[in-house]
Amino acid sequence: MYTFDDLKQILEKLRDKENGCPWDSVQTHESMKKYLVEECGEVLEAIDNQDTENLCEELGDVLYQIMIHCEIEKEQGNFTIDDVVNGICEKMVRRHPRLFGGEMEKDLTWEEIKRREKEAGPEEPVKAQPGRAFPHFSNLFLCFRPMKAIINIQVPVKPGSYERIWGGDSNEDL
Repeated sequence: MYTFDDLKQILEKLRDKENGCPWDSVQTHESMKKYLVEECGEVLEAIDNQDTENLCEELGDVLYQIMIHCEIEKEQGNFTIDDVVNGICEKMVRRHPRLFGGEMEKDLTWEEIKRREKEAGPEEPVKAQPGRAFPHFSNLFLCFRPMKAIINIQVPVKPGSYERIWGGDSNEDL
């Protein structure tokens, strides 16, 4: 059975500029965005279908996406997958003081801890607005058009508002 270290070595080999895979070695964050969205959608589909075999495969595909983005950053000298793993471990431990101990009061909720962390930071981050910060998510909803007669879900149509995708005349262009 392969290990996480094997996966890291496979990614390095795929991305090798001289002897790597002609496709993987030239990918960028920008060129991989559509695949990340696609693979996340396939994970959601596997969950909806309660298909654990397919879920395992699709989670692997999402992991590949994470790994290739980390490999791109490693090549640029910015961070590695180990930094990502360390960062999420630190966050989970910090935001669960009841389980792991720590400086925060043990009865605080995740959101309270998150709010305190942001307040202690240098400045408040800019809030993402659907369609502006993440335009590719707006495009993702176009994938649902063929299922118009089957589903009726709520998505942000414009920043700060929620409407049903196919519930009114304002969405006919979808």
